[in-house]
Amino acid sequence: MKILNFKFQTVAKCMFVLCVAVLFQSCEVDPVQGCTDPESTSYDILAVEDDGSCTYEADKFVGSFAGPFECASASIVDNLTVTIAEDDLTSKDTVSMLLSTSIFTDIPATGVVSGDVIVMTVSQTNQMVESNGVMVEADITMDGTMTLSSDETTLEGSTTLDAKSSATGSTILTSDNCSFTGTRQ
Repeated sequence: MKILNFKFQTVAKCMFVLCVAVLFQSCEVDPVQGCTDPESTSYDILAVEDDGSCTYEADKFVGSFAGPFECASASIVDNLTVTIAEDDLTSKDTVSMLLSTSIFTDIPATGVVSGDVIVMTVSQTNQMVESNGVMVEADITMDGTMTLSSDETTLEGSTTLDAKSSATGSTILTSDNCSFTGTRQ
């Protein structure tokens, strides 16, 4: 009888341990998934496991905008295309930009986003620019502020523009007031 009682107690203990293990295992809560980056516009304070859903202010600017570009003091009336991409190498509020007109093509720029505003800076040397029908190397600086419309379809603002000959330093283009209104392409 002792052997049977011992086996019964052993089986009962094993069943108890198994039941407790199952009970505690079934009570585990899966970690809350979501955006764990506090810099994101979709940050979830309860999330402990990032699920790749983070979005940032700069994301809404990504794309191409094209429209009229007019610089009164430099007598420029042209179309400008601004192509904006995420810049994963710098901060989450920075974007990379390419600016193209019939005068210059694919001039790189940096943009810093704050809300619906992007502050753009261009500082490039030895860029090919058309001047009086001739392509010349130029050093270009351009600064401006552009605002994205609430429906995210229009980007508009103003810039300054300065282009000097890379070889001589003489002024090719100078304007302190260039306006741009581009629609998303």
